Amino acid sequence: MLWLRLANLSKSFDGTKVLDSLSLRVDQGTVLSVSGRNGSGKTTLLRIIAGLLRPSGGSVECGEGDESPWEPARLRQELGYVSPEL
Repeated sequence: MLWLRLANLSKSFDGTKVLDSLSLRVDQGTVLSVSGRNGSGKTTLLRIIAGLLRPSGGSVECGEGDESPWEPARLRQELGYVSPEL
């Protein structure tokens, strides 16, 4: 069972916090929608989850079963992303 867990995830750019202590768990088969105003951190969050950007703090865990390491390359294969800029 593929799962994703974020624990106290934070990201700052030049001293400006974009994400501040975000925690959530997403289980296999769950559809997650991320919405918000421009500049609210949606793209930053997805880039961190996909391993394209390093968080300033906190952790990202993703895997199958109870204990698996976060493998961004594998997650990118499983993740469906629809950009509003299409």
